[in-house]
Amino acid sequence: MSDIALSQAAAQQDTRDSAGRVTVRPSPVGGQTLRFALTVIDDLGNASQTAFVDVAVQAAPVAVVSGPKTVSAGQTITLTGGDSTPAGHIKTYRWELVSKPVTPNG
Repeated sequence: MSDIALSQAAAQQDTRDSAGRVTVRPSPVGGQTLRFALTVIDDLGNASQTAFVDVAVQAAPVAVVSGPKTVSAGQTITLTGGDSTPAGHIKTYRWELVSKPVTPNG
C-alpha cells in the first residue's frame, strides 16, 4: 500500500487508498478553501515535483421565509422561500408545519 499522508486536520474524516486517492469530508463551516499538495515517490525513492490544487468549500444555503405574519381566520396563507440564498442551485424546498393550535376535537 502507498504511503499517503494528510499533513493538516482540515477534515473530519479522510480515507487513503493504494490507488493514490484521498477522500476528505470538510468541516461543516463553508466559505473556506482547502489546498492540497501531492508528491509521488517511486519504489527507488525518486520524488516528483509537488502538484497543488485548491478546492473551494461552499457554505450551506440559508433559508429565508417571506409571507404574512398575521392572517384572518379562513384566509389562505402563502409563504415563499424564494429569497433563500443557495450554495449552488437549490434542489428542494422542504416545508413542515411544526405547530398548530390544539382543538377540542383533536
